[in-house]
Amino acid sequence: FAYMVDKFGRIPNGNRDYYLSRSQPPFFALMVALWEHKFGANSAATFLPALKREHAFWMEGPRAVDLGEGVVLNRYWDDKPAPRPEAYKEDVELSAGSGRAPEDVYRNLRAAAESGWDFSTRWFADPTRFASIRTVDYIPVDLNCLLYFMEKNCGSGCRRGDRSVASLSRTNPPGGATGSSSIFGMTTPAFSAITCGANENSRLRSPPRPSFPYSRVSPPARRQERSPSFWKESCSSQAV
Repeated sequence: FAYMVDKFGRIPNGNRDYYLSRSQPPFFALMVALWEHKFGANSAATFLPALKREHAFWMEGPRAVDLGEGVVLNRYWDDKPAPRPEAYKEDVELSAGSGRAPEDVYRNLRAAAESGWDFSTRWFADPTRFASIRTVDYIPVDLNCLLYFMEKNCGSGCRRGDRSVASLSRTNPPGGATGSSSIFGMTTPAFSAITCGANENSRLRSPPRPSFPYSRVSPPARRQERSPSFWKESCSSQAV
């Protein structure tokens, strides 16, 4: 995985060239944590450049969504709005009967494939219609928790000598007090959908299956897609 991040800047969805436009969910940091548990921090430190590069992939371009008020979270995406080569016929047939722009359907199918939840009704606007897939309209809590864990791992790099990433943090981490309650509505065991911006009338009326927390954001045409501004790259002189 470290080799693939070094070569491609991400871990591709598969080991074929047509998978290069999408990634895997960012589990690499968890793998590095297991490595550190077994072999020690000094050995795990060799993976820090790969972690930083994979993180940069997720924080650049449309995968990073500006929610306003200094909050930037992430979603699944694919840069190619075209049928997937591994399921070309099925994708074309689905888009033909969807009543939507084919490119919109294709991108949402590809983004769902990047998530590993291909295909769950958690991504559907209508849980009974596959063609209603809207993966890029959701900010998944699981993705953002994975990235938060990655950021914590990068931050601990200060102890291994990389002071430039000693204090990387999100202003509203999904696992923190403000992030969990104000972003994903995690005030009770039953998570609720959150609608943002122009889509107040498009809240899901039934939970996805399998049930999982999610957040709805405005459609791509109304979404600000710019580099995040919430990074804090300071390392105090007392850090070790």
